[in-house]
Amino acid sequence: KIQRVNGDAFSLPVLADFSVLSDMLKNTPELKRFADQTRIREARLQLARSTQSPDLEWRVGLRRLQADGDWGIVAGIVMPLGSQQRAEADIKIAQAEIDSVALERESAWYRLTANLLRQKLKLSKVVKIFCRACSVPKRLPSRRIAQAH
Repeated sequence: KIQRVNGDAFSLPVLADFSVLSDMLKNTPELKRFADQTRIREARLQLARSTQSPDLEWRVGLRRLQADGDWGIVAGIVMPLGSQQRAEADIKIAQAEIDSVALERESAWYRLTANLLRQKLKLSKVVKIFCRACSVPKRLPSRRIAQAH
């Protein structure tokens, strides 16, 4: 069964401004994944900072000397040496990982923005060719024109 379709073949969609489209890029999954990676790296940084101060361990106990039947109290303290130097290295590594994620995100942002600009320019060229072919004014439709219809 053939149905009738109504519409204007010469009406073009309204193209959003580049700034609006680039703002929409901020919510893409490609960029949101970097937020998760940053949170993970920041947690690693906090863990590295927490190991900067040494954990003191202490032990207390009773010991019976079998030979004389005497009892004695035994106490000990364990303090790791060099934990601050090891922690400094871990902190620097964790900070470098955070910086790396930030650079990757920025790189992805520029890549997406460049792709968006390329696609917008291609679409503009197609619209201009279409307008020339159809004798429609050679400018892109604006919001005012779209609202008037």
